[in-house]
Amino acid sequence: TFLMSVSWDGSSTTLREGTKVTELDGPIVDMQYDPIAHNLIYSNKHSVIVLSLASLRFKTIFTDISKPVEKLAVSPRHGLLFYTRQWMLGSMRVDGSDAHFLAIQSLDYRTYQLKDGKITALAVDEPAERLYWYNSLLQQVSSARFDGAGLATPLNRVKGVLGLLVHGDLVYW
Repeated sequence: TFLMSVSWDGSSTTLREGTKVTELDGPIVDMQYDPIAHNLIYSNKHSVIVLSLASLRFKTIFTDISKPVEKLAVSPRHGLLFYTRQWMLGSMRVDGSDAHFLAIQSLDYRTYQLKDGKITALAVDEPAERLYWYNSLLQQVSSARFDGAGLATPLNRVKGVLGLLVHGDLVYW
C-alpha cells in the first residue's frame, strides 16, 4: 500500500499526476489528519501508526492483534485520538499514551461496551468536546462527551452511514 499525494489547485476539474510519498505498512482501514502536528494517523487493522508528513517517519503508537482498530477520529486541539475496536470506543493521546476504553454513561448504567451493533462512522466535535458515532445495527447516531458522560442519541432510524462530520450544530453523513 502506498501513500499518494495529488496536487490540485481547486479550479480545474483534472488532478495532476499523483506522487508516491511513501510505502505504508499493510492495508489502510481508516485515516485522519492532525493539522497541528502535520501528521497522518492511520490504522492498518491491528496497529495505529503516525506518519510525520514533515520527515516521513513512522511511529506505531498502538498495536493489538486480537481486536482490530476499525475507525479513527482525531481532536488536534485536545491532542486526543478516538478509535473503535469491535463494539468498543477507545481514547488515547495522539502519541499513543493513556490508551483506554471510554465508559459510556447512559441514564441507567455505565459500560465500556456499546450494546449491540457495529460502529461504522466516528467524528469529533472539538468546540463541544463531544464524540459522535454511528451504530449500524441500531441505525442511530449517538454522542457523548470526551470522557464518556452525557450520552445522547440525536438521530434514529438512519440507514447506511459510512462517514460522519460535525460542524457547528450540524451533523453531516
